[in-house]
Amino acid sequence: METIAATVWIAAILYVFVNDALNVDEKWWGFINGANFLGLILGSAYCIKFSSFIEKKIGTFIFSVHSQVFYSQYYLA
Repeated sequence: METIAATVWIAAILYVFVNDALNVDEKWWGFINGANFLGLILGSAYCIKFSSFIEKKIGTFIFSVHSQVFYSQYYLA
């Protein structure tokens, strides 16, 4: 139930961002929101299919995502 609420909040925040910051119409909100939802579905399917692999390598997955965010914030800015 919490995931559904989070998805609705993300969609609402994206709508305001698309409308105010990007100054484009609602179809772009649909594209971005659709891509976000598709990513949620594909990520969930990946985690379900490869759950035993992810369980063994969870530290690697967390470190990899953290270092990618760190790299993009500090080295590409």
